[in-house]
Amino acid sequence: MYVIRRALGTDLAACRRLWATRAAWARGRGTDLHVVSLTDAECAASEVFVLCAEGGQIVGAVAAIDQLPGLGWTDAEGQQEAVGLGAMVTDPLYPSVPLSWVLAYWAEDRAARTGRKWVRAVVPSERLAHHWEVACGWQRVRTRLHDGVESVLVQRRAGHNDGIGALMEDRTADDRQEDALSARDLVRIAAETQRPVAPIRPPGPARRMRDNGGAGSRAGW
Repeated sequence: MYVIRRALGTDLAACRRLWATRAAWARGRGTDLHVVSLTDAECAASEVFVLCAEGGQIVGAVAAIDQLPGLGWTDAEGQQEAVGLGAMVTDPLYPSVPLSWVLAYWAEDRAARTGRKWVRAVVPSERLAHHWEVACGWQRVRTRLHDGVESVLVQRRAGHNDGIGALMEDRTADDRQEDALSARDLVRIAAETQRPVAPIRPPGPARRMRDNGGAGSRAGW
């Protein structure tokens, strides 16, 4: 059985290893790990939780954001009772069902128990958004362009999950706040593992001429 609890400062090294493992796994599959950063407001409104396997090994981490701020969500959506998920990372080598599914189902159940209507997230690619749609029943909302980087907004209605109690012990009600691991720390160590994402910029005149086969095009451009 898994245990989910609040993250402590002493979990920092384990979370750093988790991000490093995830990044190495992604690169071994021919892709890079891209992390959607959180704003200062989102970090301030977040609590970080870790998912532990038997024996206490940390196999997942996520920032749960109280009331998702803007950045792609409409004013009407911002008024809805919702919890956001950010900086989620799981151990891809741990032999189990995908741990991101475990965290997502826990978040949906926790949101329902606390009176929220939605669980929302921003994922770094259309491929991942499609995976969440197909595997977990999430809904693609729209694409967001922020600081020249595209990401995808997804959501799912909160709902009670009677089976989650058989899968994990939820210790998040522990109200100890001393030495809590902050969302800012989680985002910082995530950023250390990823390669920069090239910003998306509109083509300039020379690029448009090249793409259209105009006089500005030349070999090796």
